[in-house]
Amino acid sequence: YRIAEQHRLRASAGHGYRPPYFGELYLFTPPSFVGNPDLVPETANTYNAGYSWAGPRAQISADYFHADVTNGITFDLSGLPFTYANLREYTSQGVNLSGSVALGGGFTPSVAYTYTNREDAAGVKIGGIAEHATMVKLLWMHERSGIRANIRGDLVSALPPATHNRPSTRFAT
Repeated sequence: YRIAEQHRLRASAGHGYRPPYFGELYLFTPPSFVGNPDLVPETANTYNAGYSWAGPRAQISADYFHADVTNGITFDLSGLPFTYANLREYTSQGVNLSGSVALGGGFTPSVAYTYTNREDAAGVKIGGIAEHATMVKLLWMHERSGIRANIRGDLVSALPPATHNRPSTRFAT
């Protein structure tokens, strides 16, 4: 929804379904990693809302996201060989923030930050994804020739394993 020329509000809701892909099911690279043919599809109900402002040389945006996930597919790093596992139900929510500004000479620096909190109904944290992730990028573009180059850096917090929230029994297929 456009509030004014440079201001926009957005919102969405959806239901997602993701079956395990071939490698998650059948990857075979012993002794370190094997697939898990017992995986079941991941489903999620998702909601998000956000705001963006875009001026002639700069833009910013902020978004909130929330997902209620069932059977989330993640890495299982609890033993060798590593594999994939389904997680029980959990909630994933957080914020995405980003901004950029067009400087002279074709340079456009930008920064983006994401905070993600994943936990089950009892409030137990779910690992498997970084809680904090920041990206910084410097883009250079020569408009007449169409040449573009960029340098990018990512800073990501520790990635805790997600296996402590696995069901104690395998799913029936």
